[in-house]
Amino acid sequence: MDETKLKNNISRNITTYRKRCNLTQAQLADKISYSDKAVSKWERGDGLPDIMVLMNFCEIFNVTLNDLVADKPKKQAPFFLRNRVIITILSCLIAWLVGVFCYAICNMVLPKTNTWMVFIYTLSVTFIILVVFSCIWGKKIIKFIAITGLIWTTLLSFYLSFEIFADIYNAWMIFLIGIPIQLAFIFFFLIKKKDI
Repeated sequence: MDETKLKNNISRNITTYRKRCNLTQAQLADKISYSDKAVSKWERGDGLPDIMVLMNFCEIFNVTLNDLVADKPKKQAPFFLRNRVIITILSCLIAWLVGVFCYAICNMVLPKTNTWMVFIYTLSVTFIILVVFSCIWGKKIIKFIAITGLIWTTLLSFYLSFEIFADIYNAWMIFLIGIPIQLAFIFFFLIKKKDI
């Protein structure tokens, strides 16, 4: 393999594996104690990192050195993706198990009250879990949907709490807060999408 082909393979694979790990060039540079300009240079194929840096990349990306210099990047193993989905679903189910348990206890201790509100709060907790896992593993669109769900279910929780427990008139106005928050998040999402 000639040097040009090796540079092209390494640069393409560094870029591919970095994006799979949801890392920016700056974040990757921090992990290996180099500047983001160095990472950018390697991804463009303007230079080659030394063997120690390549070994660090292998550790970060969870690949072998052969994978890093291969003609095509290694495909992500389906079981790896499946495990992420299973972990996310199990975490959400645990939240709902706790929610059902709290509902049952509240219903026994406080009968004839609005104990069904526990399920609304559990919905917000579910979206918090989805936001956390989508930030770690997910694609940008999944993160967008999870954060949007979190915004509106949190506002719904506040609205119903104010309406039912505090008997506040015009409690629906709390949803107006969601409009600028959602718009700000959309603009932030679009700006971040262009940066990466």
